Amino acid sequence: MKKAVLLMILSALMVVPNFALAQAPKENNLINPIDIPLVLSGTFGELRGNHFHTGLDIKTQGRTGISVKSIEDGYVSRINVSTSGYGNAIYVVHPSGITSVYAHLKEFSPEIEKYVLDQHYKLKKFELKLFPNKDKFIIKQGEVIAKTGNSGGSGGPHLHFEIRDTKTQRPQNPLLYKYKIKDTKAPLVRGVYIYSVDKNSAKENSINKINLVVDNHNFKSKSKIEAFGWVGFGVNSVDKLNAANNKNGVYSISLYVNNKIHFEFKMDELIFNEQRYINSFIDYKYYKKKKQRIQKLFLDPGNKISIYDMITENGYLYVEDSVNYNVKIIVKDFSGNSTSVDMNLVGKMTKPTKKVSPKTYFSYKDENTFYNDEVKITIPKGALYKNTFFNYSKQDNTYSIGDNTIPLHKSYSLQIK
Repeated sequence: MKKAVLLMILSALMVVPNFALAQAPKENNLINPIDIPLVLSGTFGELRGNHFHTGLDIKTQGRTGISVKSIEDGYVSRINVSTSGYGNAIYVVHPSGITSVYAHLKEFSPEIEKYVLDQHYKLKKFELKLFPNKDKFIIKQGEVIAKTGNSGGSGGPHLHFEIRDTKTQRPQNPLLYKYKIKDTKAPLVRGVYIYSVDKNSAKENSINKINLVVDNHNFKSKSKIEAFGWVGFGVNSVDKLNAANNKNGVYSISLYVNNKIHFEFKMDELIFNEQRYINSFIDYKYYKKKKQRIQKLFLDPGNKISIYDMITENGYLYVEDSVNYNVKIIVKDFSGNSTSVDMNLVGKMTKPTKKVSPKTYFSYKDENTFYNDEVKITIPKGALYKNTFFNYSKQDNTYSIGDNTIPLHKSYSLQIK
């Protein structure tokens, strides 16, 4: 396959506040979990280390001890006590088909706290996962079930709040349930990138950032770029809300080619066993080197995450010689505020580059094994997101295996003689 060389793109970036909801809320009579204004430090689907954020992080004014209330009638189905992760957490199953989760708590209600203390002594351990009978703690809507805290893997006092589908246990965006967050700010696009892609080999994709300059509140590309062959796009973007300075995750990104939808994802629902695919959802190599997350608008062949609403050619675009393409990227928050990027691609044929024949080639479709007289390395099927070149060396009894910019979805085995 010929290398896609990037030479020209015309783009314009326009911020368009839009106060209509991006997604119609679900009908319900749920109440807020705490009686203070809902100000967020984390949004649903936000990009985190090795996972997407599965709920809302609600600020608690820098303090602990605020009453946490059940959002609907139900019963306590699970109680966790841990020094990591969710810390002290409580799960309530509701008759409407959802389960609410409240995490990083300081303490539970007196009745639940006594039950937990008895289990500490009975089981003779601190960390607990308890599943009381559904008639043990019957909860009414608005009943205080806990106090907010800073337990577990928490970076400061807040309430982690989730809504899950009880049947599937899939986390759903709580903002779908009529919870109102003040937000009139459009997402911030910090960078737009174009990749040359060789879909059928392990050759490393090249990447170029599109330089943008301000012109009367619009953004235009600083230089002209042409492209040829398969290309993909990436966006580095965050969202900000009115009452907080946190850099939150965006709700959706859409890619249009010649006014037709080509690629789109929305953060409506997540699946726990798909969480690790975040390392393919972003440009992992760029993240390891720059500590910034570019959200790729194309799909590695080994990425099986199901958050994509629309995807054509796995998000890739084939740019033909002497053909013009209008490309638009729209980034939205849940409130419907949007930022758009318009680009005109011009195809220009380039000479193919010489193919490199590395010693070891690993396919994402298969189990891969490398061995010699000293080591044996086995990478299981499904561990790689795309075809990969594998490097190995040894110097002064130090083994260098692979590349730390290549993410793995599963663990691999290493044997040293």
